[in-house]
Amino acid sequence: MVSDPQPLDRFLEEVSAALPRRGDRADILAEIRSAILDRAEEIARGEPTPEAIAEAVARFGSPWETALAYGGERYLVGPRHYPWFVAYTGILFAVHLVLIVAASVLGAEIALFPLSAPDVSGRHQFLRFAVAALQALLFDIGLMAVVFAAAARMPRAVRLPNLLFRVRHGLRHCLASLVLALVALAALNPLRDVVFVVHSADRADPLLTAEFLRALPLVNAFLVALLLRAAAYALLRERRASLVLDAAVSGAGAVLMVWLLTRSALIAFPAHVATTPVGVPTVNHLVAGVTRLLLLVFATALAAETVKRLLRLRQL
Repeated sequence: MVSDPQPLDRFLEEVSAALPRRGDRADILAEIRSAILDRAEEIARGEPTPEAIAEAVARFGSPWETALAYGGERYLVGPRHYPWFVAYTGILFAVHLVLIVAASVLGAEIALFPLSAPDVSGRHQFLRFAVAALQALLFDIGLMAVVFAAAARMPRAVRLPNLLFRVRHGLRHCLASLVLALVALAALNPLRDVVFVVHSADRADPLLTAEFLRALPLVNAFLVALLLRAAAYALLRERRASLVLDAAVSGAGAVLMVWLLTRSALIAFPAHVATTPVGVPTVNHLVAGVTRLLLLVFATALAAETVKRLLRLRQL
């Protein structure tokens, strides 16, 4: 008979607290109890005494190690999902950083559920940006940990996206990129007075503002960089040189989009044009809002693309 089971009961209680919450916990605890009592019998060379039980418990190891040995290791994000967790946390963090910069440029908080980006402009903006970036990183790690933990516990296995981040560099994709960049260059430069005009009565007024024309050299430089990127992929395929160029172009593009957010209206209807019953100022305000939204989307997409190219560089 076991006269003083308290050390054993306390040990099993601590093991139980560390075991996974599943149906075989009672069987695991019964197995551990039996193993400890068998060891206590060996120590006592007969009926286990309280001292033998206490010694057997002490030799058995810590409750946490015992729970780990019998219940298996537990992860919020397991080894199988960890590479995806790191990659997509990095992409999300890059998007979050762009949103923080954009919020500071616009002078207003950006809330894009579940992400939020505070306005850190003003005094001590670099310190405030560093704090906001750290908070964003911690939030992004927690959010992705919850997402991957939920995916790991789904009844059916969740098919994860490709982790290689290969670049589509076939001839058709390169030609499409070249054509789009050339069309944009043509529309913004020699064909600007044909494409971006509004006709009213007997006159044609430009839609692109003086603010946009001042930024046009930078936009042209970015479009030329896109041409070079497409040419690099067509000639070199997916090599380190082409990936470095791609990452640099995407990163510069994200910076350019954020910088364009600091500009006033880039596209505006002339004041004398009769557009809708709501009036030209209201229409121009709406156009400015849509333009800023598109710039923000492009900036976040280019930031995510930059991280993907850097991750791909590590894989080569």
